[in-house]
Amino acid sequence: MDQDKLADILRILKLIGGKFIIVEEGEPKVVLMDYQEFQNLAVPSIAGKLAERISEIEDINKQITKAQLTADEGLLAENTVDEVRIEPLDAHLGI
Repeated sequence: MDQDKLADILRILKLIGGKFIIVEEGEPKVVLMDYQEFQNLAVPSIAGKLAERISEIEDINKQITKAQLTADEGLLAENTVDEVRIEPLDAHLGI
């Protein structure tokens, strides 16, 4: 496609709006459309993908927190004293 044809398509796009599909060798290659219309199509898709990623990150953070808590519980169990007694000091000093 030469520069003049592209300029003509852009003028038509500005005047009447709509979408153009550029076909090369019988195959669709490019879609031309108004930028605002593109944003209206793209933003919901991008927002959905972003929400999925945030959900995945939250799941990973929950798994990390759970693993940390489990590890902390294990450390606490290892350091737990089975019995605590209070004895008079004089019993140990022989008084």
